[in-house]
Amino acid sequence: MKYVVITGVSRGLGKSLAKAFLFSGWGVIGISRTSDGGLEEEAKKMGKSYVFVPWDLTELETLESLAEKMVSLVPGDSEEVVLVHNAGEMQPVTEIKNLSYKEVEHNFILNTVSVIVLTAAFLRKVGGRFPFLQLVFISSRSVISPRRLWAVYGAAKAGVDHFVSSLALEYKGKDNMRAIAIHPPAMDTEMRKNYLKRRSFLFWLWDWIERYVLRQKKVYDPDLVAWKLFYLIEKHSLPSGSVWRWE
Repeated sequence: MKYVVITGVSRGLGKSLAKAFLFSGWGVIGISRTSDGGLEEEAKKMGKSYVFVPWDLTELETLESLAEKMVSLVPGDSEEVVLVHNAGEMQPVTEIKNLSYKEVEHNFILNTVSVIVLTAAFLRKVGGRFPFLQLVFISSRSVISPRRLWAVYGAAKAGVDHFVSSLALEYKGKDNMRAIAIHPPAMDTEMRKNYLKRRSFLFWLWDWIERYVLRQKKVYDPDLVAWKLFYLIEKHSLPSGSVWRWE
C-alpha cells in the first residue's frame, strides 16, 4: 500500500488532496493545527485508511517528535511514501512599510522554516525504510510573478523553491527520492476569501467583474486542482528539483 502525509488538511487544497488520495486507495495521514475538516468521517464512510494528527507546525521544537510520529504511522512494508507540505498562510497582506516583526516572523516560520525543519527531521527518521519517497512542496506563482502587498508571502515561498532545488541536488542520482515544488492556480478557498475580505470594496468588485463579467480571471475549484496534482504525483511525472506551474 502507498501512504501520503499532508499538512494543512483542514480546508482548501489540503483537504481536497486528502480526499483524492483516499478515494484512490492510498493511506492518508492528515496534519493540521485544529480540525481535520470532517475527513475522518468521510474516510470511515469510504472504508479507507485515514489518521488525523493535530499539530501546530509553528512550534518548531516539536517537529522532531512530529516526524517520528509520522513515520511510525506508516507501515514498514509500504511501497511508497509521499510528504506534501501544504500548510501555509498568506498574511500579512499589506504595504512593506506597515509590516510588523511578529507578522513577518509568523509567516516565515509557517511557510518556510517549519517546512525545512520538518523535512530534515522526516528524512532522518525515514532513513532507507521505504522503496520510494516523494517530497512535494506547495509553493506559489507569486515567486515568479510578484504581486502588490504580497512581499512577505512571495519571499517565504521563494525560500521554499530554493530549498527544493537544494534538496534535489543533494539527492541527485538517487532514483528512489524526488523533491518537487508546485505553483497551483488561484483557487476558490477560504484563504482567498479571507484575502479579499481584507481588501477594499472596490478591489473585491473589480475581482468579481474580472471573473464573472469580463471572464479574464480564472479561479479554480480546489478539488479539480487536487486531482490534477494527484495524477502528477502518483505517476511520478515530474523530475526531482522541478517546479510545476498550472498553465
